[in-house]
Amino acid sequence: MAVFHSYWRLARRSVFSFTFCVALTAGVMSTALPAFAQSAATDEPPNAVIAKVNGVPITYDDIALAEDELMAMVGKLPEGRRFEILVGHMVDRIVASQAAEKAGLAQDPRVLQRVSFMQRKAMQDVFIGGELLKRVTDADVEAYYAKEI
Repeated sequence: MAVFHSYWRLARRSVFSFTFCVALTAGVMSTALPAFAQSAATDEPPNAVIAKVNGVPITYDDIALAEDELMAMVGKLPEGRRFEILVGHMVDRIVASQAAEKAGLAQDPRVLQRVSFMQRKAMQDVFIGGELLKRVTDADVEAYYAKEI
């Protein structure tokens, strides 16, 4: 399951080399996660709800997307602390976006421009991630892991 989870997370990354892809997968497989976050890397599906904010669910998939977005800020933190910060980030995002919606910003041209930009980015990320994953097999990961770890 750890290999699947690693592939799933890598699918959303837009730019990375084959070596980074394999190294990250191996790193996720070999890292011991704190007990409260353990299920994120093992048994829980990406869409498992870990919290709700004003009726809006936060899933492991949401946390992974936030991690991709904030990797430069949280990447070197211990896994447990990173998880806490990312959940807090998602809570803040939901509360702020609900306030913005109540303020009537959903159809604001500035918001619509950003939505269009982010849609193009998301399509690029998913496409490129999928293409890169086609190049990394379980055998590649196992060979790298056996050699390097």
